[in-house]
Amino acid sequence: GEACAFLIGEKMNDQYLVHFAKACRNVKGLNQYIYQALAQTLDPKIKYMNMEQDLGSLRIRQAKHSYHPDRMIQKWRV
Repeated sequence: GEACAFLIGEKMNDQYLVHFAKACRNVKGLNQYIYQALAQTLDPKIKYMNMEQDLGSLRIRQAKHSYHPDRMIQKWRV
């Protein structure tokens, strides 16, 4: 009866940019579920899901590595 997770993103060329994702911590596996559900609904032409920056959080970085990414790109600010 209430929202437990949401994800905000957009399609850009051959990738889908995930700008923000949030899920209730008390529902085990919910984060994984929302990413899987998203991936299953994307256009087959989408080659990559870009989960953007980890904001310097070791916990977020470890979670992103658990998905075995094709590549990780360091972000630079000029």
